Amino acid sequence: MLSRLRKLCTAPRATLQSRSFAWRQNARLRAAPIDPRIHYPCYQPMDRFIDVTRLRGLHESVRAGVLAEHAPVRHPEFATTITRHWWEPRTARTRLIHLRAASRGTEYLAVNRPELWRDAPAARRFPELMAFVATLPFAAIGRVVIFYDLEPSALVAHRDHWRPDLCHEFLWLRTDPSRRLFMECATTGARQPVTSSSAWFDTVNQFHGSAPSDGLSFAIRVDGVFDDQLRRELPTPADNRASTAALWACLDAARGRPPVGGTS
Repeated sequence: MLSRLRKLCTAPRATLQSRSFAWRQNARLRAAPIDPRIHYPCYQPMDRFIDVTRLRGLHESVRAGVLAEHAPVRHPEFATTITRHWWEPRTARTRLIHLRAASRGTEYLAVNRPELWRDAPAARRFPELMAFVATLPFAAIGRVVIFYDLEPSALVAHRDHWRPDLCHEFLWLRTDPSRRLFMECATTGARQPVTSSSAWFDTVNQFHGSAPSDGLSFAIRVDGVFDDQLRRELPTPADNRASTAALWACLDAARGRPPVGGTS
């Protein structure tokens, strides 16, 4: 702990501001209203809404595309602002390949605004994946990004943003089990590993991250606007729209679907 305090005392001003921002947002989100039926950690498996066999069949082509696209100068490292502890790193060795990109200056909060996103040059290397993305239950698609690691590397548990009034509609996808995503309760620290091939989850009121995998691992995230058929399945929280996926997961568990939650 002393070494962490020394680092904090000698950190640049920008780093101190970032850590202070994370501390304030964590405190604010702990006070955000949550439906009492929600128990974190949790996620909503989405395999029943997609062609899982086709997704898994993409593994070799996506793997080859990631290896061909890998270039430290071209693809940025993952970065976040809100981790559980102030001393945890805000960046990781995880890199991002944007298959749909926005104009420079577009904020992360706009990942679900399709009008801001266009196919990126890297998309040409993944035609089969992009064809699969077009079959997903979206009325319109915004950002499409591949997260990947070439070697074992943990992705720190983090929140994606700090606005409980904003619910991003997205699908997290993996072609094989090597990408080890988990949810983490913001209150207890309990973790829930994701066991499905696809998922939607609350990125605000709980933390999520990835455990290290052996060798190359990757996952795909597709953001956008869900189609009407899928939207009819969604519950509406009285408060905290960002918790929609969590409420849906817990209501499904209460109806007899396999439980995916932990402690509240």
